[in-house]
Formats: sequence, structure tokens, C-alpha cells
Amino acid sequence: MCSVAITFIVTPILVNRLGDEQYGIWSIAISLASYYALSNLGLRAAGVKYVSQFDAVQDRESVNAVVMTMFSVYLAIAASVILIAIVVAFAFPSFLKAESVPSNSIRLVVLLTGLAVSVGMLGQNYETILVALKRFDQIVVLSVLSKLIQSAMIILAIAKGGGLVAMAIIVLGVMVVRQLITGLLAVRAAPYLSISLRYVQIAMLKRLFGFGLSNVVLAVARRINNFGGTLIVGMMLGPATATYYKIAESLAVNIEDLGKGVSSVLMPVASQLDAQGRRKDVTGAFLLSSRTVLALMASVSAMFVTLGKPLIATWISQAHADGAYSVLCLLGIGMAVHTYGLCASSILKGTGNMTPLVRAALVDVLLTCVLSLVLTYRFGIVGMGLAILIVQILIGGIVVPTITCRVIGVTTTAFLQEVGVLGLSAAMPATALSAALSYLSPPTMVLHVVAHAALIMLVTAASIFLVCFDRAIRVKVLYSVFPWLCRVRQDS
Repeated sequence: MCSVAITFIVTPILVNRLGDEQYGIWSIAISLASYYALSNLGLRAAGVKYVSQFDAVQDRESVNAVVMTMFSVYLAIAASVILIAIVVAFAFPSFLKAESVPSNSIRLVVLLTGLAVSVGMLGQNYETILVALKRFDQIVVLSVLSKLIQSAMIILAIAKGGGLVAMAIIVLGVMVVRQLITGLLAVRAAPYLSISLRYVQIAMLKRLFGFGLSNVVLAVARRINNFGGTLIVGMMLGPATATYYKIAESLAVNIEDLGKGVSSVLMPVASQLDAQGRRKDVTGAFLLSSRTVLALMASVSAMFVTLGKPLIATWISQAHADGAYSVLCLLGIGMAVHTYGLCASSILKGTGNMTPLVRAALVDVLLTCVLSLVLTYRFGIVGMGLAILIVQILIGGIVVPTITCRVIGVTTTAFLQEVGVLGLSAAMPATALSAALSYLSPPTMVLHVVAHAALIMLVTAASIFLVCFDRAIRVKVLYSVFPWLCRVRQDS
């Protein structure tokens, strides 16, 4: 929710201060830099797994082997990222149709954002330690503070007349400070860490890569779906047009986090239940989470369709609403389907069925790249959103859930009844309310839109509680939220 709030506050300031072309160039540079992060080869997830595993049995020699082996790889990756960023920085301006920003400034922005990613690579090692040791409080506080400080400094720099280069310097500086603090926290959490080349082991490297490479393919698919559109639109249609796409993309990606909160906990739960042979419980968790996320995201998609245009108009401007609304509708529905499919992906990961998931991700990447180029060329900015929507319906909405049903032994009929019918039924009250509010009381201010959204979300929560949960779960939820009800029942 912090990311949503920051995006909501900072985006209109940057768009209005920088203008469409400069903001488009900034969005493209940030999207481009996000792809450098894929070069971590999935080591973060592998590091979390093995550091936590070895720390649990007090095998500190192996913990040091994991940390130092990862650090040696990250050092090589960071150096490679810098070299790639230099090459891209000098070649990049020739691919953009920029008129108001000098080529040297664009090169410097691309180079500095690339350097920020390389610094982040070196700090991944320490962040992995904090995650493995369950120091989530420290990670969350550091992440929130760094985002708030970075956003405040960027706004101040823009107000003082700074431009894209000043923004890139701030991003790099905040990243350096953040990683230094992360390193200090990691050393404090694990004082037994030792910096020695003797811990760099080929055998450990093979183990880390064996676990991590499957995650790379999944990360590539997620990156293209979430951030590839801005880059493709910017390269094909120009940075000014990319601004309109970025506005819609930022809303869709941030709202997607609502569903991820449900799906992200499924993987460890499914892993534990599968190890205990509790296949029936795995099935129950899959069906419950899928229909819950489907109901939630369908309601959010309805809000995008009914309230998206007045939201963008009051948030940024009517001109941006006219250009971004259609894309927002397409991306909103696409992200909803993608998030609903994440429940199935988490079950496959938890039960160790990575191969079909990786194959689906490869098809996802191929289809997205082909369709986005063809449809963007044919239909412009709307074509990019349409490409994302088509791929998400095919892969996230059909293929991955179907594979998961076969793996855990759920029939198609049961899945459609337990997930499709119940999930969409739970979304109907919120959808109807959203349409009624937009017709009877069209919002004219941002606060008006927020009030509508809050009311719709309350109705959504009530519908999910009554339709998606069975009686036993409803009772447990009520007792956990209102423990005094349990005492009253015991007394009676």
C-alpha cells in the first residue's frame, strides 16, 4: 500500500513538472533498468532457501559458503551490468524520438539508473540474509523509508529546477545508502558471517543455480508483463506516448499487489501440506484462494472500467484520461486474470511441479513479445494493452489453472463451480455498485473517487466473506477478529 500511495502522490507532480516527453523518457529508463535485475539468475530465492535451511541446523560454515559464493557471483554480475549500461546508454538515444531532451542527458540518465541496479546487486546478498532470518520488520521499514526519502528528494529536486539527471543521481545515491544500511543490519543479525575466499565453493554454486534458474524464466515473464509495455511503446511510438501507457500501467501493477497478498502465502503452505501427504488440504487451499482472488480482482477491474477515467482526469488531467483510460481498462482486466493465476502458480511451486510452470512462462514471453509488436504497430498504445490482456487470459486464466487442476486432481467442472461461479458471484455486488455510483454520482474530485473505491471495497470484502468462505472459515475469522465472541459462546 505504501507503493500505491507514493505512486498516487508523485506521478501527477512528475507528469506536470516534466511534461509528457521527459516523463516518458524517465519511465522508459526505469523500465529498462528493471531488466538488468533479471541477471541475478534467480540467486536471491535460492539464497533465502539455503541460508534459512542451514541456519536452522546451526551449520554456519554452510551459511558462509552460501553468502560468499553468492557474493562472488553478484560481483561479476554487477560488473557486467555496468558494462551493459554503458553500451546501452550510448546507443539508446538513437532509438528514441526525443525532441526536448539532449542525447547526452538521456545517456547519463540511462547510465546512472544502470549503476543503481548494479549497486543493488551487491546488496542483494545482505538482503537475502535478512529475509532468510525472518527479519521482515527491518526490510519493510528500510524499504518504506528509502522510497519515501527518494520520492521526497525527487520532488524537491524538480521544484528547484532539476531535471532527469538530478532524479537519476538521487536514485543512485539512495540505493547506495540503502545497501550500506542493509549490510550493517545483516552483519548484526548474523555476526558469525566471515568474508573469506575459502567459502567460495563450486559445489555450492551448482546447488544455487539448480534452484534459481527456473525462477529466472518466471521473473522474465513477470517483468515483461508488468514493465515491458512502457519500453515497447516508448521505442515504437515515442516517449511522450509512453507517458500515457505508464500512467495506466502504474495503476494496474500497484493494484495487483492486493491479490498478491493472498497468493504469495500459498507456496510455503502448499509445500508443507504436500510434504505431509495432505493432498485434500492442498486442493482446498487452491480453490479457496483462487475464488477469493478472482472475486477481489474482478471487483477492482470493475472499478477501473467505471471510475478509471474520472480518476485519471482528477488525478492528472482530462487529456491524460482520454489517452490512458482505454489502456487502463485492458491492463486492469489483464492484471486481474494474471493475479488470479498466481494462486495456481504458487501451488505448482509448492508441490515441486516447476517444469510445466516454466514451459507456460516461456510461451507467455514469446506470445507477449510477438503480439505486442504486431498489435502496437497496428493499433498503437491500445494494441499493447490488448496484447497483455490476450496473453494473460490464455496463460494466466486458462493454461496455468488447468495444469494445476490436473496435478492436484481437480476436475474442470469442480474448478468452474468452486472458483468461476462463486468467485464471479462474489464480485457481482461490487460491480453493480461501481456502475451505479459512476452513473448516479459521477466523481469530480480525487477524494470523491477514493470514497467510491472505499465503499466498493467494503462491499467486496463482505461478498467474499459470505460467498467465498464456508461456515467453518467464517466462524474462525469472526473469532480471530472479535475474540470476545468466543468467550461469549463459551459462557453460554
